[in-house]
Amino acid sequence: MGDRLTIIFDDLPEKGAKIQIYNVSGEALRTVRVSSRKTYWDGRDRSGTKLPDDVYVIYAEIEGHTYSQAFQLVR
Repeated sequence: MGDRLTIIFDDLPEKGAKIQIYNVSGEALRTVRVSSRKTYWDGRDRSGTKLPDDVYVIYAEIEGHTYSQAFQLVR
């Protein structure tokens, strides 16, 4: 719905879990706190600037496990 990416977890992650969004150059753009099984990213960096269509990487370290997934942002 709208300009946001929905990230869904099978189980509710530990309290205080975070997802980091990176560009393909490895620059950290935004940290998103996980508060429920569904978490949303609005396509903006930490300063609130709307990011361009491009490939980004989600990185998460949750309950001792590391996850990463590349995705393409297309508006």
